Amino acid sequence: FSIAKTGVTNLGALAHLQRLRFLDISSTPIANLEQVAELPTLVALNASHTAIFSLEPLLAMQTLRELHLADSGIDDTALLDLVAFPDLETLSLSDCGLLDLSALAKLRHLKNLAIANVSFTPNTLRLPATLEVLNATNSSLDTLLTLPDSIRGLRVSGTALTREALTKLSRFHQL
Repeated sequence: FSIAKTGVTNLGALAHLQRLRFLDISSTPIANLEQVAELPTLVALNASHTAIFSLEPLLAMQTLRELHLADSGIDDTALLDLVAFPDLETLSLSDCGLLDLSALAKLRHLKNLAIANVSFTPNTLRLPATLEVLNATNSSLDTLLTLPDSIRGLRVSGTALTREALTKLSRFHQL
């Protein structure tokens, strides 16, 4: 279900959709996820390009597998709440003002991660061994040493990777 690019500010009308699995509220003026938490079967949420700054209303939602928060108000403090979603497989944090990405290591089922245009502190990048696809375009990624061997898709244009770092790509057999 998508209400993307609309002027909708209140999700109260969705409360009766108890079987809703996918919700796209991207590019809306929505700033609070409290009403989303009332959707017990929600698997995927796209809240990109919104004023969302807290994941706290979603903490009890164990069904989420896909979360898109690109260009939202999510910061390092909100990122710590991600540990409440251990089964998250896809996460988009591109264009968010994040510095510390160490909380990502606790997402043991994460397969797809987008951190494009994120100027994180490089030594905070901790990635789970399950990660398969990483989009770190125009980010502060400066080494490939922290990447798990499971990587099969990698976007690193516009990063500080050196030619020497790129020679280490041979260890990624699935690329």
